[in-house]
Amino acid sequence: MKIAHVCTPHGFGHLTRQLALGIELEHLCASSTYYCHNASIVKESHPNAKYIVKSADVGLIQKDSLHIDFDQTLRVLDDLCTEKKLQWWMEELAPYDAVIADLPPIILEACRRIQKPVLAVGNFDWAWIYRHYQPLKNWSKQWDKWQKGHVALSLSPGPAMEGFTILDTVSVISRPAEPYPVPSNGILLSFGGLGLADLNKIPRFSDVLWILTPATPYIERPDFRYISDVPYQNLIEGSEILLSKAGYSILSESMRSGTKQIWLHRSQFPEAPYLEEYAQQREDILLYEDLVTPTFADELMDAIQKLRSKKTARIRVNEVSKAAQCIFQFFQKQLSH
Repeated sequence: MKIAHVCTPHGFGHLTRQLALGIELEHLCASSTYYCHNASIVKESHPNAKYIVKSADVGLIQKDSLHIDFDQTLRVLDDLCTEKKLQWWMEELAPYDAVIADLPPIILEACRRIQKPVLAVGNFDWAWIYRHYQPLKNWSKQWDKWQKGHVALSLSPGPAMEGFTILDTVSVISRPAEPYPVPSNGILLSFGGLGLADLNKIPRFSDVLWILTPATPYIERPDFRYISDVPYQNLIEGSEILLSKAGYSILSESMRSGTKQIWLHRSQFPEAPYLEEYAQQREDILLYEDLVTPTFADELMDAIQKLRSKKTARIRVNEVSKAAQCIFQFFQKQLSH
């Protein structure tokens, strides 16, 4: 079975969970091709799979990890989601047996028009997200039309996927990992495009070494250590504590490893409360203060000390096998009709 995985380029969660699924689907005699924005992650995680660097939608373009650029989002939507691009996707996807959309609405509509088996996979959908923002409400209405009537595998934590027929709901899914030996005083810092200025605002503590990867802007600080050529999931697997913001990718991969987490609240993102509530249920710590407030450093150190003193066993969650079985059986049924 030849499956095309078409991934929204917003962050890394859409791609990393599809890589986890593709690896599992390969055990079921399915082959995967990833349409995505980051070839290096594919080559690192699923090296024998095919990939095509191509974006079907945009999600939300961000100024940094915590703020949205609506003007640029609208400009890119006007370019990517046209009738001409829709026709291109119809021709491109025709040779595959089945398609997973995570979660570009244009892919769902393209598959509807060519009667191609397609399954949406997500912990939210873009019509629901866009509905929260006045500049994007017209696009939300378009997404509603393109998503209507499709079947979805719903991931938790997240809001219910409106307008879809829900095939099943599974908990977090994540790639396999091997632990990398992070120093005992090291805390993994994970903010993607946090930005050079904000990164320098991370407090300095005498007993904390912040661990970063070269994709993060380089800053010469004695308490920053950049580790290169190590798959990020392996750094998470080897870390006791992680400082990040609540996104599906980082949450799922820390749930796989059982890593303790400190989250910065993401007030502009409607899916954040679902992710943050889930994280707090497993006794992670959520900080509402901004990096620039006078009390942030004190609250952050209190959180670090609290997690360091907690001697609980790692609780691991990963339902990737269950999800892959569900997807494979769904496509088998569709293809037999």
